[in-house]
Amino acid sequence: MAGLVARRKYVSLCTNALLLEKKLHLFTPSRYLFFSVHLDGLRERHDEAVCQQGVFDKAVRAIRAAQDAGFQVNVNATIFEGHPAGELVDFLDYATALGVGISISPGFAYERAPDTEHFLNRRRTKEFFREVFRLGRARGARWSLREMRRLHGPLRLRAHGGSRGSGGTLETDRGGDAGPAHGGPDGAGDRACCGTPL
Repeated sequence: MAGLVARRKYVSLCTNALLLEKKLHLFTPSRYLFFSVHLDGLRERHDEAVCQQGVFDKAVRAIRAAQDAGFQVNVNATIFEGHPAGELVDFLDYATALGVGISISPGFAYERAPDTEHFLNRRRTKEFFREVFRLGRARGARWSLREMRRLHGPLRLRAHGGSRGSGGTLETDRGGDAGPAHGGPDGAGDRACCGTPL
């Protein structure tokens, strides 16, 4: 990874943050590196999603430690059918106050998924996020689309795999980078997404 950063390639290091605080000393802050911490909502929702109590609090401690050490941090959440829009509004308020970038992906069905009834289809994804932004406006939230663009740079709504039937990913970048999230035909490898058990 250090080699990618040295070559000025953007690296999004995806993590559940369970070991992040212990491993921070292995990394050097850079504008080309940010930690993308998986959080599926606030404490109760996230801990339920990962089937372990205390994970949310540990992840938030790691986020704050990474920020204090000078790292850029993003959170990413996967939203499934049945997630209340108001609860996501609360999560967005919390993440905004925490000072992190935010990526939200609807859980989308795939061929071998054991449970397909909890995935959002394209129509439900649009309805759900319209409701989230409506509630946010009504509450005077700081994370409106306009404010997200101002705070975090360009905003993307990207369909998974380019499929018209799939959901999409709502992403904001704290650094304002509007490049593709993964190296590939349209990204020519300018960004890298690396996974690690941090």
